[in-house]
Amino acid sequence: MHTYSIIELPTTRWREARALRLHALQTDPSAFASSYADELAFVDDVWRGRMQSAADHNGNMTFFAQVDGELAGMAGANWSQREKISHVANVYGVYVHPDMRGQGIASQLMTRLLDELDAMPQIKKVSLQVNRESAAAVALYEKLGFATVGIAGGELFVGGRYYDLLYMERPPRSPRRVGGRRIRAQNIDPPLRHSLCASVPLWQFLVNHAFTAPLVKPLMNWRIATANTQSSGIDDIT
Repeated sequence: MHTYSIIELPTTRWREARALRLHALQTDPSAFASSYADELAFVDDVWRGRMQSAADHNGNMTFFAQVDGELAGMAGANWSQREKISHVANVYGVYVHPDMRGQGIASQLMTRLLDELDAMPQIKKVSLQVNRESAAAVALYEKLGFATVGIAGGELFVGGRYYDLLYMERPPRSPRRVGGRRIRAQNIDPPLRHSLCASVPLWQFLVNHAFTAPLVKPLMNWRIATANTQSSGIDDIT
């Protein structure tokens, strides 16, 4: 019987955090912008500084999954101190050791991270980037309320090939007004939520217009039906 916990790591355990991060970069190179060689070259003070900054919540935080006393996963987020973008947090470094996948650890890490971000009054939006081919990761993020808002083609070059990145974000959890009624963004299917938040005023105009309604209403019904079949979730990511 394993003992699981999600923790913030004491700075004295920076060597364990370093080992897990390097293992992540070596095991799943296409999941990260940094490379194993890049971070292997970091001096010890860099790793200590990372841990201290996270412990102080000085623009970032990192949570670790601990299984029977050993680190098995991690997830972090950072945010800027610059006034214009200080309301946006960016998720990074999500990883679960291959031996521990399939046990819900990534979901637990992300849930804890998002709960902490939600408790910060200045954070209004959470964003992330993920390899387009990481289907399990994308499914998990969708399950947690993220929606794809853009694609960067060929953004990563790993192992002799290019990978696309999806830009995903989770809208604010406070009620927002759509079509004259208040809804809660987290209760809407992610793909449908994005289309609603981005396009509702135009859709309403077209649907209600006498000349365009016969054409637009069937298309809108199809879009909603399609969106409701796209959301799926699993417990872990690569």
